[in-house]
Amino acid sequence: MNIRGALVAGYLRRRARKRFAAIHIRGLEQIAPWERGGGAEHPLLAVVNHSSWWDAILPVIVSRGEHYHDGYGLMDRVQFDRYSFFRHVGILPIDRRNPRRALASLEEVADAMRGQRRTLWIFPQGKILPNDHRPIEVESGTAHLIRLLGKCSVAPVAFRYELGREELPIAYISVGRAEHLPAGDATPVRERSRLIATAMTDELNRLRDDLNEERTGGFELLLRGRSSINRRWDGVRGIDDGE
Repeated sequence: MNIRGALVAGYLRRRARKRFAAIHIRGLEQIAPWERGGGAEHPLLAVVNHSSWWDAILPVIVSRGEHYHDGYGLMDRVQFDRYSFFRHVGILPIDRRNPRRALASLEEVADAMRGQRRTLWIFPQGKILPNDHRPIEVESGTAHLIRLLGKCSVAPVAFRYELGREELPIAYISVGRAEHLPAGDATPVRERSRLIATAMTDELNRLRDDLNEERTGGFELLLRGRSSINRRWDGVRGIDDGE
């Protein structure tokens, strides 16, 4: 990581510490082959739902932290030009103003990723939608990118933000199984998009249901944030609720 990248990543981590009580993750073993020193010989596409502005920050915290990945992400060219500091943490622009420019952008991304142990975080929905919006519909760009890469793995990732018993929200990240999807021209783009949407839906539903039933034992702490008022006050009073 270059110096500017380290500075930007550090700044984003500090912002997250102030805005969240904690960030928890499960499924890191699914993407372990793409960590520094891992054995993957092709890129990974982490396909993520898009429900919040913070969705652009969480991949930086995952990839640039203890479990370091050579991580990248995609951002619409208009937003990329507005928030240019993201370029220092691996964000690549995609020009979606017309199909020809979008395809040219995808070809540039594929050239940078092909045959490398790199992780690309991508939001196939293309816009921010409520976390429980169904059906999950994905744009065709991800399916085209899989074809351009030729060989890659795809892992569905679900983000969810919950308040629960805290003053500040808790972010949960759930990583599903990384699998190969058919990349050849014999598989229509629509079919690859359907497979992506199905995998994302299953992972989102799994995370939602587990949090609703308070099944959080499989998560590990990724980032500890600021203590909420209730916890600070309980600490002053010497109360430990065991949570």
